[in-house]
Amino acid sequence: MLVADWGPTGCGKSYFGLTFPKVIVFDLEQRLGGIPKDVLNQAVEIIKYKPPLSLDKLTGPKDSRIRKKGFRALLDQFSLDYINKFLQNPLAESGMIDTGSLLYDYCCDTYLEDLQDME
Repeated sequence: MLVADWGPTGCGKSYFGLTFPKVIVFDLEQRLGGIPKDVLNQAVEIIKYKPPLSLDKLTGPKDSRIRKKGFRALLDQFSLDYINKFLQNPLAESGMIDTGSLLYDYCCDTYLEDLQDME
């Protein structure tokens, strides 16, 4: 079963995802603080990711404009965790990516970082 949940900030999307059975949470947003501890404790595991810092400048020398660094490492770690801690984990029945839109942004930033590394 694949479920995509969409809604405005604070409407309960993360809470809803945490109600799935034996869920592994991939916490990219780090905003689960408002969810009751008893709900959080039902998760098999909550894996937190710290966003990399990037220098987003639209002015200055070409080398300092919109430089991305650390997104490749973050995406590689997420991929390994998704395979090893979710897909190959017999204790996990559900996986929740919080949030998918942030994961998409990280994928785009990773692509830009890879292009910059080829220069």
